[in-house]
Amino acid sequence: MVPFPFSGYISSEQSCLRCHSTPAAAPKSQIATYGSENGFGWKLNEIIGAQVIYVPATEVINSAHRSFLLFMAIVAAAFALAILITNILLRVAVLRPINRMVKVANEVSTGNMDAEFEQNSNDEIGTLAAAFKRMKISLSVAMNMLNQRRG
Repeated sequence: MVPFPFSGYISSEQSCLRCHSTPAAAPKSQIATYGSENGFGWKLNEIIGAQVIYVPATEVINSAHRSFLLFMAIVAAAFALAILITNILLRVAVLRPINRMVKVANEVSTGNMDAEFEQNSNDEIGTLAAAFKRMKISLSVAMNMLNQRRG
């Protein structure tokens, strides 16, 4: 429940004090109906009562809760989509080229000098492929020099 501002009752009429100032000044019918305990002692321009209104806030709270859950679901979906896209891009731009280089490096290490390192880009992966290509050429030259010395 949410309280709203209250409205006060102020004794601003002099005529109200005829009945509500003291039990002795009140009409006998009023004393007979309501008794002489309550409703007396009023003074001019003083607050004599207040009314506070409460309105159930469950619908407002439920609506805010639904909005919060929807917002959190959208944020979670956005993060999941960002992670998925990042994963796909890393796989395509980094992991596949490195896996191809690993495969070619394994072939070269077992003696297959016909395997070629592909340099498809000028980024770090392309630079690494170029370095492996130079290393393979240097290895091939060194192996040829060794074979010539032996024979």
